[in-house]
Amino acid sequence: MYDYNTSREPMQLREFGRNIQNLANYISTLESKEERTRYAEALIELMKQVVPSAKDNQESNQILWDDLHIMADFKLDIDGPFPMPEKQLLYKKPERIDYYNSNIKFRHYGRNIVLMIEEAKKIEDPGKREAAIFHIARLMKSFHVTWNKETPDNEIIAKNIEILSGGELKLNLEKAEELELMEPLYKDKPRPANKNGKSGKPQKHRRRK
Repeated sequence: MYDYNTSREPMQLREFGRNIQNLANYISTLESKEERTRYAEALIELMKQVVPSAKDNQESNQILWDDLHIMADFKLDIDGPFPMPEKQLLYKKPERIDYYNSNIKFRHYGRNIVLMIEEAKKIEDPGKREAAIFHIARLMKSFHVTWNKETPDNEIIAKNIEILSGGELKLNLEKAEELELMEPLYKDKPRPANKNGKSGKPQKHRRRK
């Protein structure tokens, strides 16, 4: 009769293989606690060879002993170096993280722009606040170009900053344009011109026969 995997008991931890699982089951059936402990210590050393990435320190050793108890279905009564882990804690589902789901007025700018605007509103120094607004405006223009594949008017960026800040931040558009602070941080590079002065890939010339 063939011994198929489908007819075997499921393995608790596949990374250790079927043989380690069988040994863990066997150790839990031994009558003497002293004998179970001795066999368990030998099995831990074998598990270290199966998983060579396990480091020889207290944390890694405890993980291996926890894995042994898991494979033995928490039925291994031994005098190990670490207490048996609580089954409820190991299989407890992690708490669900509440994601920030508030509506963003302009999604193409992203949440980081909103956070930067909130931080800029806290700046009391007029010079530093203005510098922060200039930087935010340039970022917003860059994101707008990436998202919409077109360069927006600077007046739109100024208006959006005012909206997102609740009217607390105002972009000095005239000064920003004078100092050339409204250029996007990145944009598509134009294709190099060919010998004829036209953009695009240079055409290949056929050889004359």
